[in-house]
Amino acid sequence: MTPMPEQSPLSSSAPGPAKPSLIAPARIAAAHVLLAVERGTAHSDDQLRSPRVEALSRQDRDLATELVRGVLRWQLVLDREIAARLRYPESDMHFGVIIALRLGVYQLLFLDRIPPHAAINESVELAKQADGTQMASLTNAVLRRIQREQLTLRSLRTDPAAAYPRWLVSRWTQRFGPSAAQAVCAFGQQPPPASIRMLQAGAAGTPVQSEAVLPTPADLSLISDATPEPGHALPAETESDTSSERAESPAASLLPAGTEPSSHTSTEPGAFLTMVRHVLRGDPAAIAGTRIQDEASQLVGELAALQGGSNILDACAAPGGKTAILAERNADATITAMDVSAPRLRIMQRRLPWNADGREQVRFVAGDASMVVPDKNFDTILCDVPCSGTGTLARNPEIRHRLDEEALGRQAERQRSILSAALRALRPGGRLVYSTCSLEAEENEQVVAAVLASVPGAEVLPISAALDELLQLGRLHEAGHARLLETALSGNYLRTIPGVHPCDGFFAALLTIA
Repeated sequence: MTPMPEQSPLSSSAPGPAKPSLIAPARIAAAHVLLAVERGTAHSDDQLRSPRVEALSRQDRDLATELVRGVLRWQLVLDREIAARLRYPESDMHFGVIIALRLGVYQLLFLDRIPPHAAINESVELAKQADGTQMASLTNAVLRRIQREQLTLRSLRTDPAAAYPRWLVSRWTQRFGPSAAQAVCAFGQQPPPASIRMLQAGAAGTPVQSEAVLPTPADLSLISDATPEPGHALPAETESDTSSERAESPAASLLPAGTEPSSHTSTEPGAFLTMVRHVLRGDPAAIAGTRIQDEASQLVGELAALQGGSNILDACAAPGGKTAILAERNADATITAMDVSAPRLRIMQRRLPWNADGREQVRFVAGDASMVVPDKNFDTILCDVPCSGTGTLARNPEIRHRLDEEALGRQAERQRSILSAALRALRPGGRLVYSTCSLEAEENEQVVAAVLASVPGAEVLPISAALDELLQLGRLHEAGHARLLETALSGNYLRTIPGVHPCDGFFAALLTIA
């Protein structure tokens, strides 16, 4: 469904609704977030942490989050049902009206505890504020028809694959088989597991306090002279990041020691890692000495941290969860955290502790990892490259609406450039972990194969040996180690699949160079 790209009174740049009492705050907030995402300029997780949403009560924030994530997860299904009940092309409709219709239909068909009159009346009011009385009448008519067919239409909830582009489901079916493809689809239609990392005592260090300018890549001799604008000052904190790579949960939940967890919080051990707990009930951010981070993301960080050395590069570091693991496991090393997005690096500086024993353990560099100087200086490099993010659709549901097959090729070209440059910056015999949060071969095995063919001396090492070492060090528990060996190995590579495994989908390869 492609609505008219016209300004809506409900857009974030417009004044608030004239009659806010007619619409619950959660629905107003959800409409604003969905409008921003629909225009292709925002990510839902960023918008759900915006001041507009943060100002809501906890109950309203929870409802707004459910509405946003639910509409985005089921948008293709919602649009098909809406289009079937329209008398003229949906392309003639405004953004705000389409958002109002999606919100109403989602509540009627997927949220059993929402009274139908609330779902309908407030959606009608949203449509009215977006485009006047005529569109309000149309919205009311469509939603009343949906309500009359509600019991029959709720069967749509049993077909999660219908909520994905057919080309994606088809390629997953061909690659992983029908059962695994269905598992991926089902996993993406539910809130993802809330995984937390239990931090080691004394490993947290102290936060970086300085608001100084980031070191430039030129000053640190990290970036080739070929790159335009080889370095720049740290932008203002208000500048937003529009990167489409959402590889891990925001690492923003580090709490000071002594913070009391909620009495209503309960957890269980992680599927693989001994440092992980899955939160079954309660607020993950209310548990002291922890950081929110998907378990597969943590596993990639552990694989990279295992390689050690005194000079470590995290080539695509933001949002910082894996950098934190590198620092935690390698307290004596100097770690360079590089990212093309200076605003995201500033967030890393502010949110996570980096200084150990009074020294600056992590240095931050804003720069393009594909331009790293080939000085063979790093003992370990982590290349968690920007990717399509198809392994994180439960967490980032809008990705499915923005992605096409041609984009995979464009991503792969960028990934090959980063991996090639990083290998040339690795000392002989050093170790490099290449990873993505993508399920697609074009971004994973095919990238590694292409780079191996073009970089002399590069080779892949069996990642199973690294898993064995993690077990010996007590970082993997025995059941998790066995499960990974049985279900997550593909030759020398590691691959987690959402739904097959209780985590995001990640790919990892371990490489070295002679």
